[in-house]
Order: sequence, then structure tokens, then C-alpha cells
Amino acid sequence: FTESGSSSPSMAVMIKAPPEKAFFTTYGPS
Repeated sequence: FTESGSSSPSMAVMIKAPPEKAFFTTYGPS
């Protein structure tokens, strides 16, 4: 889990954010 721990913060934010929010964060507003 050491490697995953590095991206844990980023993943946690995506998981916490609503699906739509995560979508826009990844692809940006269309």
C-alpha cells in the first residue's frame, strides 16, 4: 500500500467529491 498511499490523497478527494464534480475535475467543463 506504500505506492497507493502516494495517490491516496488525490483518490480520496475524487471519492469524496460527487460523481459530477469528479467528472468535471477529470475532463474539465464542456
